[in-house]
Amino acid sequence: MNLWLKSVLFVFFLFFNILYADFELRNYVMSLTINPDGSVHVIEDFLLFINGSYSIQLYENSFVVNDIASWSERTKISELRPHISRAFVDLVNFRVRPVSVFNCNNVANTCFGKISIEYDVMPFTNSSGLFEITQIKPRTKRYILWTKPFSFQLSKTDDIILPSDYSLKISIPDKATKIIFSRTPNNIEENPLLFKFDPVTSQNFYMGKERTFIWKSQTLSKFYFSFEIEQTPEEEIKDFFLNLQTKLFGLFIFILNPPYFLSLAILAISFYWLNKLEK
Repeated sequence: MNLWLKSVLFVFFLFFNILYADFELRNYVMSLTINPDGSVHVIEDFLLFINGSYSIQLYENSFVVNDIASWSERTKISELRPHISRAFVDLVNFRVRPVSVFNCNNVANTCFGKISIEYDVMPFTNSSGLFEITQIKPRTKRYILWTKPFSFQLSKTDDIILPSDYSLKISIPDKATKIIFSRTPNNIEENPLLFKFDPVTSQNFYMGKERTFIWKSQTLSKFYFSFEIEQTPEEEIKDFFLNLQTKLFGLFIFILNPPYFLSLAILAISFYWLNKLEK
């Protein structure tokens, strides 16, 4: 190849590199942290491979962008989105956190970038939430994962598919017991000593000490995940008064509702004047 042709190809490569933004999703992790009240803190991490000076500059210039839809549009990565559907749950305290480029190769003109989205899912109410809570004993609650809000790829049988380099991480409270998962997490060894069969429920409970579970690059067939938490007497009393406070506040708001408040006021005035007329 002569020098002239090499020069033309080099210029063409530079021109193509400048005009074409090249981003690739290399790794994805969804982390769920479950709170005792059933609320969930969610972090979704997207690891991007960035190719070319134009792409690197575009990434750095996009830090002023606060919405994930704009990041998805600029990088042309459709998976750069929340993987919990707003159609089923309310995502509150939503934040987008990009990280400056790192692990750059100046010769190949490539870098890595990371974008995290962080938000909270409120406790399960009116078929909205991630963990449904059932009071199974006076001081014991069962938490069951509701998978319908997840917006991952699905199989023909509606099972969640975690593609290559996709991970789902669930962290539960330390005092959780009777942990059940239909698919063994990647970070838990298949050791019979770590599981106990319950003849009453015909379920295998995980008995190990791990409280963070990771599923990676697998199909979560008929996925089920649950655990139980037993409250201390002090926590039960506190929970009782918190529920009572919530109910009293709701009753107070109901009474102050203009139509009902006006009706009560009319009844009170009528009662006053009737008593006065009788006297």
